Amino acid sequence: RFDEQRELIDQAAAINPTSALPEVMHATQLYHTWERTRETSYLDDAMRALSRADEIQAEFPRTSMVRVAVLQAQEDDRGAMTELRGLVQRSPGFDEGRHLLIRLMLEAGRYEFAVEAAEEAVIANPGSAEWNESLGDLYRWRLRRAIDEREARGAQSRTGRELTREITELRRNMQEQYEVTMEIAPSSRILVKLAETLMTL
Repeated sequence: RFDEQRELIDQAAAINPTSALPEVMHATQLYHTWERTRETSYLDDAMRALSRADEIQAEFPRTSMVRVAVLQAQEDDRGAMTELRGLVQRSPGFDEGRHLLIRLMLEAGRYEFAVEAAEEAVIANPGSAEWNESLGDLYRWRLRRAIDEREARGAQSRTGRELTREITELRRNMQEQYEVTMEIAPSSRILVKLAETLMTL
């Protein structure tokens, strides 16, 4: 089956030699083979296929997305984030890449950078319900952790008082983003999130 897939990819490349997609498909095929076998040589081959894709068609977003998957498989999270930052800079409207970047930033404990990436999307497209909600969700994510941390430290401790100030600001920011989202695209889901801002003390 691998050989049959490769033959079809080669045919696609022959039909459209200026498209990076066949090499990206080949890299994806190699990545999935690694998932089954855990043979790291397939990841190396996938990276070579992606380099060829870059030579054929520079700055093709799908190339970057597959490269990120391969880098993560190689346990190179820093490289994956660097690739995604470059993708977002080159293609600011490629939402799939931005969402993945934000998720990886959160997993790496880089909340401020995740917020910055979402804020850039809101500034670029202030009428986007998706990105206004996403920014609100980031504030919500941090809010819940700040509340837990305050509870663990004690509300009257110095750290607890600092966290209370942060919680107040996060509630305000979260509420603002969800209110904007409601104006753009009203939904019961956003109303529930708005209600949460009122319950969070």
